[in-house]
Amino acid sequence: MNDYVIKAIAVKEGCPASDIATYNLTHDAHVSAADPAASYASGRYERSILLELTSDTPNAHIYYTIDGSDPDEQSTRYDGVIQLNAVKGETWKYTVKAIAMKDGYEPSNIVAYTYELYAASGADDDGYVVVDTGCCSAHPAITS
Repeated sequence: MNDYVIKAIAVKEGCPASDIATYNLTHDAHVSAADPAASYASGRYERSILLELTSDTPNAHIYYTIDGSDPDEQSTRYDGVIQLNAVKGETWKYTVKAIAMKDGYEPSNIVAYTYELYAASGADDDGYVVVDTGCCSAHPAITS
């Protein structure tokens, strides 16, 4: 919280100056950084994902965890996409938590996104589906 004292007078040529008017102003400067947003909504995905985090606060730093713990300034600082992998035949669960911070701002709320990733049996090791057409002129098809 910041306190300010504003003093003013009115002057006009040929007239005496007014009395000094004094105003006390209290300004609550508790502005928080905008909460981080993720490029994928929480949910179940049949592939690996490349997750992007953003904040509407310009030049805010985003810190995150992928193990469900609460992030702070000692956590990993976001500097590019986060690869969350799906592995063929397995289900992997991730809880990504993120916080945005900027000097002069209060930290954002901690936001959490949960992902359940699995790769179909026709997926390669990075979770992306591979379709073998068997011939260069064949049209690929995925059937259930």
